[in-house]
Amino acid sequence: MKRRVIIIIVAILASAALGITYMLTTKTSVNFQYSVKIEHNADQKEISEKIENTKQLKQIDSYKDAASFYKEEALKKQNANEQEAFWMSAVSEWKNALELDPQDKIVLNELGYGYFYLMNLSESKKVAIENFHTGVKYFNRILSIDPNFHWSIFGIGMLYFDIAERTNSPVEYRQKAIDYFDMGFEYDANYIWGHLSKAWAYFKIGNITNELDQYQKAIPEFEKVLEIDQNNQSAKDGIRFSNEKL
Repeated sequence: MKRRVIIIIVAILASAALGITYMLTTKTSVNFQYSVKIEHNADQKEISEKIENTKQLKQIDSYKDAASFYKEEALKKQNANEQEAFWMSAVSEWKNALELDPQDKIVLNELGYGYFYLMNLSESKKVAIENFHTGVKYFNRILSIDPNFHWSIFGIGMLYFDIAERTNSPVEYRQKAIDYFDMGFEYDANYIWGHLSKAWAYFKIGNITNELDQYQKAIPEFEKVLEIDQNNQSAKDGIRFSNEKL
């Protein structure tokens, strides 16, 4: 049990240390993508020391404190290649943890999101597609254990949304993203990234099909985002761009 806890702690800390937040950005051409925002206040030595201390303490409560520390204080700026290598290391640790308990939903969920980040960080479209399918596989394993684990439902939606952007996929993937977001909203109606991504999915479908009702569907989703975050610039831009299309 102790070995499993230590493996999980190290993997979570690896994820938290990177501190990746995907933020939807737009341009006037309405070409948008997820960009990585990474802030930092601590150096790599401090991060390494925190991991070692947590491994020695062998307590799950220590993980919680350390993970909070990483998120708030120890985020280090790195280039895309370093970020990708870091996430590959984190995924490797999660796989070690999964060997000890193949039914662990937390571990499976972290693997799903780990491959989500790797999909976005990969320069190779082929590798991005492979990471997409692997991420979906891990999220689906969770849902076979617990169909109500809604973070995995949102996770699949985010994977479909992002791979559609990475590969310029047809309408089908964007519609699948919308369907998964709708399923997730049954559990958490205020998940802001779900509403924002769903809105942009409608918008992009409108661009592809020239169906005006897609823009009309997008506007209420953008408005929902602004109810949660009134300063969300992406939602404001989305409403403006949608109205310009109508």
